[in-house]
Amino acid sequence: MKWIIEAGTTKTDSLVISPNNDIHHQVSSTGLNPVSDPYFQDKLEQLCQKHTTIPIDEIYYYGSGCINDMVNTKIEEVLKSYIPEARKIVVEDDLLGAALSTCGNRPGIALILGTGSNIGYFDGVSIADRVTSGGYLLGDEGGGFRIGQNIYLRYCRGLLTKDETDIVTSGHQLTPKSAVHRLYQEDNPRQYLASFSRYINQMTDHTQELILNHVFDNLLEGMVLPLWRNHPVEIHLVGSISCHFKDRLVDMLGKFNIIAGSFVKSPIKGLKHYHRYEQNQ
Repeated sequence: MKWIIEAGTTKTDSLVISPNNDIHHQVSSTGLNPVSDPYFQDKLEQLCQKHTTIPIDEIYYYGSGCINDMVNTKIEEVLKSYIPEARKIVVEDDLLGAALSTCGNRPGIALILGTGSNIGYFDGVSIADRVTSGGYLLGDEGGGFRIGQNIYLRYCRGLLTKDETDIVTSGHQLTPKSAVHRLYQEDNPRQYLASFSRYINQMTDHTQELILNHVFDNLLEGMVLPLWRNHPVEIHLVGSISCHFKDRLVDMLGKFNIIAGSFVKSPIKGLKHYHRYEQNQ
């Protein structure tokens, strides 16, 4: 049995493929990020406990926050402690998972736009070049975090209309005066700010344009163009934000003659196909 895990910051999708390539067990659970989530290990252990009765031979973990060998080794150790019979455990970052899901064995650029953002050039085997995201403190351009952050800042500074302010106040039980204090009490400020991105469609057209133009212009200039100019290939977009703003992103990329390939909300379906049919080709 192969256990495939696609762990995003907001949501984790996983499934088990049986030797005859049937889906044996598929679950969606809370997000996992070893860098930004203080409860990461507890959540990963809870996920493992759901699979201890299944005879798993191979584990493939593709996750946000898998930024170096030290982090990846710790994840591997947790997986091994709960699934000791697994003869193969692979832990890679979510960018490789997105590339395998959308490109298969073909070259292309994978761009993740979910809570955060990540981009890399896939040569058909591995991520051969990338632009460092820097995480939410330095980067994450174009992601839900940046959209939510912009809404939150405008709310704190009184830059939203009365109706927009009332929407945020009601939705999060806040006041503009208490908002800054509330933010700094949060255990996971990144996820908290990202949750405000859900209000973007309830903003006026003017506010939407201001926020989205700012967020996506930074994405284009800081992440997409620096990579695409060295690797002018098709870009595949993965994540909830990329699908929600598909038309806007297609128009933005089209101005630079960049071809947008697939738009995929979750990579798990493509990873299932890859590990079923393409992995050993």
